[in-house]
Amino acid sequence: ETVRVSGLYLSSYQSGINELTDIIMTEIEAVTDPSVQPGNEIWYTSTDGQIVTPFKADAFGVTIVSNTYVNGKGVISFDGVVTQIGHSAFYGCLNLASIELPITVRTISSQAFERTGLESFHVPSENIYIGQAFAFCSQLSSFSGAYASMDGRMLVISDQVVSFAPAGLTEYAVPAGVTSIGPNSFQGAQLLSVTLPDGLLRISIRAFEDCTRLESIHIPSTVTAIEDFVFMDCESLTSINIPASVQVLGDPFARCRQLATFEGPFATSDHHALIFNGALKGFALGAGLSEYTIPYGVREVGAFVFHQARLNKITIPDTVEIVGWYGFNACGVSELVLPARLRSISVGAFRNNALKTITFLAVNPPTAHDGDRILDDTMNCPIFVPSESVDAYKIAEGWKNYADRIFPLEEPALPVPE
Repeated sequence: ETVRVSGLYLSSYQSGINELTDIIMTEIEAVTDPSVQPGNEIWYTSTDGQIVTPFKADAFGVTIVSNTYVNGKGVISFDGVVTQIGHSAFYGCLNLASIELPITVRTISSQAFERTGLESFHVPSENIYIGQAFAFCSQLSSFSGAYASMDGRMLVISDQVVSFAPAGLTEYAVPAGVTSIGPNSFQGAQLLSVTLPDGLLRISIRAFEDCTRLESIHIPSTVTAIEDFVFMDCESLTSINIPASVQVLGDPFARCRQLATFEGPFATSDHHALIFNGALKGFALGAGLSEYTIPYGVREVGAFVFHQARLNKITIPDTVEIVGWYGFNACGVSELVLPARLRSISVGAFRNNALKTITFLAVNPPTAHDGDRILDDTMNCPIFVPSESVDAYKIAEGWKNYADRIFPLEEPALPVPE
């Protein structure tokens, strides 16, 4: 049950009474003691001695009435009690060095402080929801207050890392007791190496995205789930071991340009790819290959797998049924032959390739999940399909925009082996 009092949503009747009492006492103290922060003010300091202008003035649930900076202290005053720091409130405010939030704040939304110059951050209360608010805060060196870890480097809520303070570190060992690395929590951190603790269960979406200097990461054998885009744009990562304990694996490796080897039970024998439950989840972009044959039995090419692979040739087996998001985007080839079993093509799968030809052996036009853009940015190359299917392709959704590029195969489609 929740209780609403003067715009505040309180978690339960009794705890709500306690919270409201604290807020009222704070407001009374603020009237008589200027060192006590009232609920309608945010205090801050800036790196340049100038006013910090919020990126979104309407992100606080109340209206800003003034913003001043006097004697090294900034004060943003509102026409009511501040209960939220909304999405992108201070996004990109590079001159924001520190900030003090009133105890009335109950929500800090995603991207609220992303890409700011914050050097430290104090969480004023445990009665607060915190989203993915601190990505790319390269100057952030410590958290304090509610949810701060013992070393002050993380915010941890219910054993999940919510945010990380990366400034000055090149390596980090996540302390024992953490069971989940939260979404975007290490995003943009310029660490060289990370050690994750035994007992960790989940690595959430985009957790280490844009950690461009990350060279190595230890994933313990307790991890059961690794979500999408976890290591996206980790440009310095050269090798990774995915343990046998993993039961759920998204598409974590987009644009890992130096990734040369995969290790663990899901790696192929040549260590150049990662296959999980019939899906190709990763390819070694950094292995220096010019040609690659997808192993027979792969049913799905995952998101971004060959994105920016710079290959001259990719051979696709007739077991492939699905091509995921940007699966062959900008992969470098001039020709592609897609097998007869192909039934689904996702957004951006073939874009940004200087193709001379592309061939689809499927008799029935595969479902296009990219609207009418599945073959945009492919140099207007001819599209070859089975002769008996030309008319079907030319009128199919997602294909009809390319009707003038669709031609019959000179050779009949090969039969699909059982």
